[in-house]
Amino acid sequence: MQRSTQRKPIAQARSVILAGLALLVSGTAMAQQPVYICDSDITMDALGEQPFFINEPIPIVITLGAGDVNDGTNDGLLTISSFDYKPDCDVGSDFATCAAAGNTVQIVTADADIGGTCGVAFTTSQVDPSTIRFDPDPDVELVPAEGPDKTCTVEFEIVVVGVEPGTTGILEWGGWTESQAVCSYPGTDVTLNSAASGSLFFPLSTERATFRVTKDFTDDSANTADVYLRCNAGLPLEQEFTLDDEGFVTFVVREFQAGQMDCRVYEDPIDGYTGSYAAGGTGSAALIDDDDTGCIFEGVQAGEFTCDVTNAIDGIDIEVTKQWLGVNEGDFELVAEAEYSCFNVFASSQGGTTTTLTGTLSFDGMVDSDTIQDLYPAPDGSYCTVSEPVVEEFVEADASDCANVPVEPDASCILYNTVFFEGIPTLSQYGMAVLALLMFGIGAVGLRRFV
Repeated sequence: MQRSTQRKPIAQARSVILAGLALLVSGTAMAQQPVYICDSDITMDALGEQPFFINEPIPIVITLGAGDVNDGTNDGLLTISSFDYKPDCDVGSDFATCAAAGNTVQIVTADADIGGTCGVAFTTSQVDPSTIRFDPDPDVELVPAEGPDKTCTVEFEIVVVGVEPGTTGILEWGGWTESQAVCSYPGTDVTLNSAASGSLFFPLSTERATFRVTKDFTDDSANTADVYLRCNAGLPLEQEFTLDDEGFVTFVVREFQAGQMDCRVYEDPIDGYTGSYAAGGTGSAALIDDDDTGCIFEGVQAGEFTCDVTNAIDGIDIEVTKQWLGVNEGDFELVAEAEYSCFNVFASSQGGTTTTLTGTLSFDGMVDSDTIQDLYPAPDGSYCTVSEPVVEEFVEADASDCANVPVEPDASCILYNTVFFEGIPTLSQYGMAVLALLMFGIGAVGLRRFV
């Protein structure tokens, strides 16, 4: 980083104002006249590790200073009513000749947040394409004596958001003209104008890429996921971060060979969800794509990239089984229907508002199963009930196993139907034959007793 300070001749003027001539009658001596000095300066610094990078905040500190301000005997006062900041100048230019170099440099600090030690508030305005003016309220006043009032600082941040091809650094100028600073001297009406300027050059690298990763659980759950950025630019690089719903993280990669870096963003699988990826961004790369495994960026040059990760709810099926008791296949037609209601479920994998889903299941045979399909549970719990609304009077239905079935993987339940005739469980045709013989035997014994 290079700094320079330039002071125009007027900033160093040793101005002589003759208070008058005194001719001594007794001799030829001339009275000593005051010599008024008005000197000011400005320095500029960029703080932080170098090189600085495009699209990253760069702290700037501008120091306003009073040099020699006196009348030969007493110190005077330097008053600065405004100063100019030129954030992007052609190499070789000075404060007066600065023209925009074609880079895009922005002050990202709000006026109310401009810091420093001057003890005043600043407002900024664009006075021409290459100049930003800082207006203090009240004016900055500095005295040349050693101590805190000799200088003060103005602190803010800039970001270089765009550069001309081949740019390796930024030249900035700051300062004030003769109309923006004035020296005054106690006990006199004398004032002198002062001008000063200083420059700053800092190295800038465009070898920077960012990957902004967002996370969305479609059911707005409190789950978290570990997301990863893996790049290979000769040496492998991996970063990771834990995200919750609606969270995001920006991974930053610096100092790589443009066009030779490939990167991928992905996450670990999450039970109950299916992940999907959408790659994008305004950065420059040979390939920006996505598939079921992540976001893909190949041949990365520089710039800003994005990867949106969505975790959609997996659908769940509940198997419902119908089982007949007290009857055999062929005794009569074993056909039945059941109705289900599933509470606090989403209508699709994309979440939204929960609802109640209803439907009908059909069964045919001694043991048969049907399935409640594609249920999407809510994070706070979902469940289903299954029942038979209509049964024959000789059938006893037991749906207790299906009264409150949680919507979760591998959930199932069983409906039982027991057949009775006049309160006696129904027998098969062989059972009926045995019962008939038994009744016939009892009748024969009774007949012999009466004969």
